Amino acid sequence: MEAKLNVSYASAAELDWIERNDTHIPKQTIENKVRAGEYIIAKVADEPAGCLRFGYFWSTIPYIEVIWVEDRFQRRGIGRAMVRFLEDHARARGQKLIMSSSQADEPGAQAFHRRIGFRDAGALVDLRPLQSVTEVVFVKEV
Repeated sequence: MEAKLNVSYASAAELDWIERNDTHIPKQTIENKVRAGEYIIAKVADEPAGCLRFGYFWSTIPYIEVIWVEDRFQRRGIGRAMVRFLEDHARARGQKLIMSSSQADEPGAQAFHRRIGFRDAGALVDLRPLQSVTEVVFVKEV
């Protein structure tokens, strides 16, 4: 029997786990985003398995900043379930689409986005000195 998957907004109870696994932004920013409801967490049998951090493009369109699933939980629909949760979040606020991106040298991430209904929407080609690789931008209607 498959363990139960639960997807929800992250809470202060998951802060330590998020801080250990999302090392791209400062701890204070993580805490602020959890309080603002901008982290989604997936749990399998009450154990954290993945998270999705988002913000807002143009202050209105939900934009996935990071989506991450622990290796041992991958290929079980967890990433897709977190994106679905974000889609529901967007619809509840009257939004028509969500956005995401991945680096051009991440074919697996790009395939994931396309497989779950995102379409290519362009690219950011020069983000130096932050990154030297083009960032592929995706959108998905909700």
